[in-house]
Amino acid sequence: MFTRRDHRISRLNMLFVPLLSVAVIGASAGLWTPSPPRLTSAEVELTATIDTSSSTTGIADSDFYFMSKDQLTTAMQELQAIGVTQIRVYLPWRQMEPTNGGYNWTQADQLLDTAASYGIAVDAAITSTPKWATTFSGAGWAPNGAPTSDADYAAFVSAVASRYGAAANNGDAKISAYEIWNEPNGFAGWSPTPNAAAYTALLKAAYTAIKAVDPSAEVIAGALGAGVTIGSLTVNPVTFLTQMYADGAAGFFDALSFHPYSTSLFSAGATVANSALQQLKALRALMNANGDALKLIWATEYGEPATGTNGETKQATFIQDFLSTWATLSGVGPSFIFSLVDSDYSGGTYGLFTSKWTPRAAVAVVKSWIAAHPVTTAVVSTADKIVANQVTALRRAAQAVATGVTTAADNAGKAAARLAAAVSTALTNAGKSLSAATKPKTATAKTATAAASSKSAVSQELSTKTAKSTKTSTAKPSTKHIRGKHAAVKASS
Repeated sequence: MFTRRDHRISRLNMLFVPLLSVAVIGASAGLWTPSPPRLTSAEVELTATIDTSSSTTGIADSDFYFMSKDQLTTAMQELQAIGVTQIRVYLPWRQMEPTNGGYNWTQADQLLDTAASYGIAVDAAITSTPKWATTFSGAGWAPNGAPTSDADYAAFVSAVASRYGAAANNGDAKISAYEIWNEPNGFAGWSPTPNAAAYTALLKAAYTAIKAVDPSAEVIAGALGAGVTIGSLTVNPVTFLTQMYADGAAGFFDALSFHPYSTSLFSAGATVANSALQQLKALRALMNANGDALKLIWATEYGEPATGTNGETKQATFIQDFLSTWATLSGVGPSFIFSLVDSDYSGGTYGLFTSKWTPRAAVAVVKSWIAAHPVTTAVVSTADKIVANQVTALRRAAQAVATGVTTAADNAGKAAARLAAAVSTALTNAGKSLSAATKPKTATAKTATAAASSKSAVSQELSTKTAKSTKTSTAKPSTKHIRGKHAAVKASS
């Protein structure tokens, strides 16, 4: 059983004030940008985080949330025996906030506390709508009615992140990644019909809410299901993502999730139109074209039911083929095999184990794969997370101070120049007045005449410049604002 290191955190706040002073001075002078310090002897608590390499696989199971304490313990022990270090769980909004603002944390606490005690990192898919939060007429039997208010969902995920995020757990988040909804490109995932614009609005609200309380959390968009467009029932995932980008999804997710289920071997789709593999490549190309080349695509569900003739063998073969193929692809992240154990709720016989916890052939496949592809991402310490957050804050503070100092210096220089010019003008005028006072009256009269003539010339010149300026201002207005106005109307429609 996994045993955690000592829960002792070094007093990192002692670093903050002196670092801030140095950062402000250095950044103001444009000489230095702070980098994360290396702690050589700090005592830290080690935390589990999701490994995002393409060869890393975990387990997805929607039943984890509903398991009893004993069932959950059995599940964690089996995961540990296989070598699994990360799981994808289902956190049902419907059950966790049955009334508006009335939270039930019991099952989620049990699940996440148990996973943490085994050192298992968690990707949480937050979906299913409470009846009070949707106007969908079928909410009594369909759990994923389109939410009436994005703010309702955002408030819930904010509460979840506040409870299970890094800040509430001494830097050791119990949820490493948050998936916003599940398969919204299908009517079963977004009822009564999928809507990319509505989903994107929900994604934006959720991303903003989660990052506000746990900036270190990964926010995963999509959980798009593979498939083709069928009327108003399902939307091809590539089409759906295209619409998401058109509705402003860029900048509001850290990775995209995809469920590449297939009726044939995953690798066999290389030359088949609209196969899960072809759609994956199209999603990757679309993300690259929209400036998201560095964001990975996670396979947060893939599996095969062990039914029919040679069902167990087929399941094992499909999983082996998928893991081998997925690991060779570029621009992809971790995968999660669905599911751990058979369940009527989770979809029958997709489990690596039967409902009686009898292992199937696929257990050996996953165990061998994990043993041959150990986790490559080092476990992150709480101390390093805190230092990283403080360094980020230092950089922002230093940049703000440097900008302020530069602006102040620039303004002071301009003010000094204006003052010098004013003094020079005043001295010149004083000299002219003194000279005029000592000259004969006739000279004074000539000076007055010249001054009047000069004033007239200046007035004429100003009139000419004003006319030119007026003529220039009548030029064709920029179309930038017009485009912006239309864009705003389009975005809000």
